[in-house]
Amino acid sequence: MSKYIKQLTQKCNASNCIKAFCRTVPDSATVQKISKILSKYGDTLTCRKIQKLNSNDKKLDKNLIIDSLFYINGLFYSKEKAMKSPSTFNLDDTLFKQITPNENVKHKEGACENESIASTKRETKEESNMIRPCKDLNHRFCSIISQSPNFVDSYLLTGVLHVFLNKFKTHPDFNLSLIIIRLFNIISKDGDIDVSFYRILANVFLTIKEKTLTSLITPFLKEHERCDSGKCLFCFDLSKNDLVECIQSIHSLIDYTFPVDFRENNRITCLFEIFECLFLINEKFLIVEESNFVVKKFFSTINLKNELKFCKLKLKSPLDHTFAIPIDIKAEILKTQNGEYMKASLQDAFFKALFQGITQPYLFINIRRDRLYIDTLKIILEVDGIDIKKQLKVKFLGEEGVDSGGIKKEYFLLLGHEIENDTSLFTQTNNRIWFRKGVDLQLLNTIGKIVGIALYNDVVLNVPFPSLLFKKLLHIPLDFDDLEEIEPEIYNSLKNLQRCSPEDFQFLDQNFTADFEVLGRRINYELIEDGSGIKVNKKNLEEFTQLYWSFLMEGIIEDEFKAFSDGFYSIINFENVKKFQPHELEKILMGVDDLDFELIKKTTTYNGYEPKDEIIEHFWEFFYEMCSRKKKRLIQFITGNDRLPVGGSTALNLIIMKNGCDTDRLPSSQTCFNTLLLPEYSSREKLRDKLGKAIGLTAGFFLM
Repeated sequence: MSKYIKQLTQKCNASNCIKAFCRTVPDSATVQKISKILSKYGDTLTCRKIQKLNSNDKKLDKNLIIDSLFYINGLFYSKEKAMKSPSTFNLDDTLFKQITPNENVKHKEGACENESIASTKRETKEESNMIRPCKDLNHRFCSIISQSPNFVDSYLLTGVLHVFLNKFKTHPDFNLSLIIIRLFNIISKDGDIDVSFYRILANVFLTIKEKTLTSLITPFLKEHERCDSGKCLFCFDLSKNDLVECIQSIHSLIDYTFPVDFRENNRITCLFEIFECLFLINEKFLIVEESNFVVKKFFSTINLKNELKFCKLKLKSPLDHTFAIPIDIKAEILKTQNGEYMKASLQDAFFKALFQGITQPYLFINIRRDRLYIDTLKIILEVDGIDIKKQLKVKFLGEEGVDSGGIKKEYFLLLGHEIENDTSLFTQTNNRIWFRKGVDLQLLNTIGKIVGIALYNDVVLNVPFPSLLFKKLLHIPLDFDDLEEIEPEIYNSLKNLQRCSPEDFQFLDQNFTADFEVLGRRINYELIEDGSGIKVNKKNLEEFTQLYWSFLMEGIIEDEFKAFSDGFYSIINFENVKKFQPHELEKILMGVDDLDFELIKKTTTYNGYEPKDEIIEHFWEFFYEMCSRKKKRLIQFITGNDRLPVGGSTALNLIIMKNGCDTDRLPSSQTCFNTLLLPEYSSREKLRDKLGKAIGLTAGFFLM
């Protein structure tokens, strides 16, 4: 026992120490408890002998956790004491028995309940040799992952895990990797492994990812098998439960990592590598929402400016793992990147002015309010490729005001409404607009540029494009259900055809053609050669559905989408937006509509007033009495837009500023700063009257 006490209280100096049971313990009472347990196994668990652990020659009745170390270690060793891969195990030398996926195995009491695997795919030779759980395994050890450990148990489990990680380092094995991650999930809830093992742990998850993504046996992740002890430790497939618990564990470990130098800290780089493996597995099996991979707390602590510099230098950065970055950080990255282009354009204009005379430092759009749409199209059509990527400045002719951001917001708000109602270019379905066939491609190219200019200048442009547009812009394949956004009737008809019996098709007069309209003229298009002479039946329905879907989603509007996309990407660098998911790009461009009024009040700040001032209390009383529509009108009056930026209500940060004493003037706003300029009206009734009139007056009149 004295050897273990020394091992637990003094730093181990062994050069090949695997930090199994020599990690220091904080108090003497715990040292005594752990030493007493370890001493039951003689000197086998000392630093100098633990690495020679290679057999199952111990009586397993002393401590369940330590017993599991010997038992599991024995499972992965043959009589020759050499680790073997799953495909080379000798069945006579191991407790594992092979079963094929299609066997209906009945286990004795205490064994796992084996689920049948619903797969008709052919197995490879290697996969048919995979080891499966069986009745001969000792399932009492499964209880070590079915309950929360105390400190002593956690210490012992970590030591066991260190031993298995050390084994995996020299003899990688898929089945061992599954045991490792289940032990890790239990330990990581309240503790952690030694930092030196994180590289091996990353390789464990890499092995699981490669095996799971290339497996032909199971096309989906099963529920976790259970035994009398609870969740089974010896389930030799990655289960849904495994994936979810791993995501939770790694997410928590990353989010609660103190700010570190990503390039110098092996632990955090390995955690992100592991997280990416889990993301790719989930991407295939769709077990949890992608939002479960976003680590907000960690990214809120990084120096974004410095990390962008490291990315430019091709050095490692957490920004490389785009799936984990919160959308508001992604939006800030895009804003920064676009800002750098604008800055370069401004500097270029300055130097040109020195040698070539006066040049325009900005992209000026001077328009008539009543001809806003027509004037905009004409200006964008005429502006050259260099000027169009300068910072935008908008002026409404005949109106005062310098564009510090607020006029630009209002401009794109009005422009979005004009684009939405342009029925010459777009059709409207389900409150969404989509490209018309056969329209002026140059105009669609210009609309694409306008959308790009809004994104480039970090302004919300609320045009109700369908979500599938953003998939196409990001080169992400569409799926069948995307059709519902633009052609709900055809989508439902195709779904209904799937439910028809072979006899029903006898009464259908549908052939391999599609009807569509071009500039008021109906056209019948053959989906395949001689399609008009081929009737749709139950046998060829799948082919017909795929051809019809592909025609509507790709073929019919190919030229129109390309014109729009070319315009968009003449402003926006694809490399800067490819990190976004489609729904993220949609939110950044179109803003969000989910107003949280309590959060808006909570994040509002005051200049010249205090939250307890009588006029402020009157303001919020009036605000909460308004209907949702009027609340949104007030938000639009203060911010210049009826939708919120990507951060939602949290990112709004309204300011209520004192604008003089009691007066008959109406309130006004500085929309570029989300600021309400509120005089200190003498009564509640006067506040309601003046504020109500202000938000109901003509757009632009009381905006600055």
